[in-house]
Amino acid sequence: MMRVPIEPRTEQQRIRIWATIDEVVGAHITINGTAYNKYQWEQIFTGLVRHQQMVENPNEKGSLIVLSCREKELTKDEASIMISLMEVFCAENGVKLHDRR
Repeated sequence: MMRVPIEPRTEQQRIRIWATIDEVVGAHITINGTAYNKYQWEQIFTGLVRHQQMVENPNEKGSLIVLSCREKELTKDEASIMISLMEVFCAENGVKLHDRR
């Protein structure tokens, strides 16, 4: 059986992902009143792309931990999906993105 190689995300996608995350952080967007740093936003967005599992936080009753991956582990297709999800999220939350195409 011949396997088709999976293309990793591109450098251009990496730049766009992190620029968008920086703009989300800079816009002080919160989820249910909680602010997150850029690495937490990375986990939130990659969790959306990979449909990652959430588990209860053993140290804080009632909170959840997303079991996710780093953006550098995304495939080219997953990175495209993540960028699209991020753009929709930003539009819905009033985050103005600067054109980086």
